[in-house]
Amino acid sequence: MSVIWVPKNLSYASRSTAFDTIRSTCPNQSQPGSNLPGSFDPITNGHLDLIERGSKLAERLVVAILRNANKQALFSAEERMEMLREVVTPYPNVEIDSFNGLLVDYAAEKRATYILRGIRAISDYEYELQMALMNRRLRPEIETVFMMSGEAIHSSVPCW
Repeated sequence: MSVIWVPKNLSYASRSTAFDTIRSTCPNQSQPGSNLPGSFDPITNGHLDLIERGSKLAERLVVAILRNANKQALFSAEERMEMLREVVTPYPNVEIDSFNGLLVDYAAEKRATYILRGIRAISDYEYELQMALMNRRLRPEIETVFMMSGEAIHSSVPCW
């Protein structure tokens, strides 16, 4: 799952300083964003946990569904987008979208400065590290941020 993340201006000093540093590296972006990509087929409690926590770090979080014609999906992209829209209503800064092609190109199109990726286990990290390194090669201005799954949500149980 991936998210496009826009850092928030938070009032307390440690986060504010960190986000000021992030923004200073992106001078042409008045509202940098974050991207959370994935298939979301189906949406799980783990996805929702990551969306909730990611939304607290971002002014704008774009949850992006990859459209992959080569993959047999349980739900259509439109159905997944509708389901996601229903479950993210508590988070006004979260947008739902879909994309084709390379994630880093989509993230650049959305003016994202970060790609947020969820990690459940070391096996996820090994795969995600390879993707992050390739994305960095293609678009060095876009960072990948890994977020560990919550202890209570360490599963891929569908939330529907």
